[in-house]
Amino acid sequence: MHGTSGSFYQFIHIQEKTVLHCLWQNIDYKKGVKIIKLEEKDKLAGKVIRSFCVKCNNYTNHKIVSNYRIDDSEKIENGRYEISWYDDYQMILCLGCDTMSFKHDSSFSEDWDPETGGVNTIIYPKRKQKIPLELNHLTPEIDRLYREVIDTYNIGAYTLSAIGIRGLIEGICLAKNIKSGNVPVKEKGKNNVKKSNLEGKIYGLLQAGLISAMHVEILNELRWLGNSAVHEIEKPRIEQVDVALKIVESLLELIFGLEKKGQILKRFRKR
Repeated sequence: MHGTSGSFYQFIHIQEKTVLHCLWQNIDYKKGVKIIKLEEKDKLAGKVIRSFCVKCNNYTNHKIVSNYRIDDSEKIENGRYEISWYDDYQMILCLGCDTMSFKHDSSFSEDWDPETGGVNTIIYPKRKQKIPLELNHLTPEIDRLYREVIDTYNIGAYTLSAIGIRGLIEGICLAKNIKSGNVPVKEKGKNNVKKSNLEGKIYGLLQAGLISAMHVEILNELRWLGNSAVHEIEKPRIEQVDVALKIVESLLELIFGLEKKGQILKRFRKR
């Protein structure tokens, strides 16, 4: 090694526990290491995680059979700041059907995504993306919002999906001109309270005969899911969003699709 600058990898042992890769690139050797790589193997082996299985077609427990992680960091602006990133490569085994998959987690300190907690995940073979249902009787505004919710789901932005699902309920109420509703009061002897918030509008759908009492309870669960996403920036579990999407799709079909199909049957009867 001659000169004062260059590009090469040097492998050294530190603290008898890991191998560090020191990358020098166009810097004065006397100033020290510019980038440090820490490598760890099988630290997560045996850990059980939740992941979607292509064979089971559902979310199941998976065991991490093996993993290989590389942590990198770099000091910039004369050591005043540090940026960091990592890649974690995992072989995971479905505990339901023994199907193996490859999982890659990565993160970069300068590209923090609150939707994913800063971790980007790619799994191979690639999981099927959710395809929007062909709900032909929706209003243009609701159809656009529904497809945007599917788009956020497919990129893993589950907080935005939950917010969008809540927005779909608002959109249904707007399309049906439901502006308020009488909300039952649990205390004895007190009358119902008229409310114009989303809770009131859900009861307004009931009182307009568009949904049943069972639907009210279910839609309130979706409302709470959306409220947590909006007000507390709480990321829902993917299983929650899956169920919520199925519910809202059934609701869209009930309120818009069923009405149109009923009108078609009525026209046949009048011929």
